[in-house]
Amino acid sequence: MITIYIVRHGKTSFNAEKRLQGQLNSPLLNDGIKDATTLGETLQGINFDAIYASDLKRTKQTTQIIAKTARIKSRIQYKRSLREINYGKAAGLLKKQAKQIYPLYKKSVMFRFPKGESYADVGRRVIEFVKSLEVKKQRTVLIVTHAGCIREILHYFLKQPKNNYLQIPVSHNFIAKLVINHNKLVEHQILHS
Repeated sequence: MITIYIVRHGKTSFNAEKRLQGQLNSPLLNDGIKDATTLGETLQGINFDAIYASDLKRTKQTTQIIAKTARIKSRIQYKRSLREINYGKAAGLLKKQAKQIYPLYKKSVMFRFPKGESYADVGRRVIEFVKSLEVKKQRTVLIVTHAGCIREILHYFLKQPKNNYLQIPVSHNFIAKLVINHNKLVEHQILHS
């Protein structure tokens, strides 16, 4: 059995501008640093066996702030499999532009961005990673990742309808706790949405 805490990175300039960020990098804003600090304060006192985070800059920054604030001693392990969706040619567009150019954006998990990924692609790589955690000796794990990845994890373990989960709000203070046993959800809490 494994307990996984999942959090989202702090707010970035692309988030503030409502741009498709995907695997592009933009810095954490002051609000994003505050988000990460708040997450760290909330997670204080939890004994994490491991910390895994996306290898993108915003999640690295967020993870380092969380670990310092919460006084987590575990080594941070950065994973490409926890990256946000690759928006391909749409990366950097304003979300409203993307919806006009790509009408299936946020409507179909199977829609693949030109030279990018679909949400189904993201789901496969993220869920494969999460499933791999249960075979390790770790019992309590922190994952710092992105809204798309969080939605995929929640969809998989909470058995949510296929396309509806793309609309789940995931704030920059989001924290979910999942208890998993033999790849089955035993318990879950959304500690902050």
